[in-house]
Amino acid sequence: MGGGHSEPAQAPAQPAYQTPQDQYQQGPACQFELKQFIECTQTQSDISLCQGFNEILKNCKLQYGLQ
Repeated sequence: MGGGHSEPAQAPAQPAYQTPQDQYQQGPACQFELKQFIECTQTQSDISLCQGFNEILKNCKLQYGLQ
């Protein structure tokens, strides 16, 4: 058995995290947020209840420069 020494850990060749761009490779940016907002407006008689979804969609568009 070893004497407690080990080789230093090497960094992975690619980062283990995803960048926001990686998360949206499957479709356009903010597609999920847009879908959530549209579904809300179609199911709620009072669309003011969808304001939260609208804010999230606006923030997403700002983040990706889509405005």
